[in-house]
Amino acid sequence: MKSAYLLLLGASLLAACSQKSGPDPQDFTLSGNWWQSGHLTDAGNGVSHVHEGYFYLNQSGTQFAGSGQNFGLCHNASGDYEGPLADTTAYQVSAGAVNGQQISFKTNLCTYTGSFEHGNPNRITGTANCAYVDNGVSFAFTGGWQANRE
Repeated sequence: MKSAYLLLLGASLLAACSQKSGPDPQDFTLSGNWWQSGHLTDAGNGVSHVHEGYFYLNQSGTQFAGSGQNFGLCHNASGDYEGPLADTTAYQVSAGAVNGQQISFKTNLCTYTGSFEHGNPNRITGTANCAYVDNGVSFAFTGGWQANRE
C-alpha cells in the first residue's frame, strides 16, 4: 500500500511539473504593429531624449525586419530641440533576431535589445543605444525603451 501511495504521489508531481505555464517560445512573434517609446540620455553632452512612435515588423523564422517612425524632443541646458533622434522621417528596422523571449535589432541610429516582459507576447522592454555625429559633435545615447503590440 505504501509503495502504491508513493507511486501515485510521484506521478502526480510529474504531471504537475510538466503542465504548460505561459506561452511557448514559438508564441513570441514580432509580426505586427507596435507602439513604442523610449527615454534616452547622453550624460557626456548633458542631453536627454524622449520619443514615442511605431514599429511595423514582419518576422520570418527567427529573423525580422520592418520600419519605424518616431516623434519626440531632445533637451539640453538651452531647452528643447528636435535632434536626429526626434526626426519624424520613417526609417528601416534591420538585423532583427529573436531567440526565445530575447530580441535584438538595429535602426539607422540605434541598436535595441530587449525581451518579452514577464512572458507577455504583447509587451517588450529593453535598452537602446544610439550614436550619431551632428555639427562635429559625437552623441551617444543610452536608456530604456518599451513596446506594446497594437
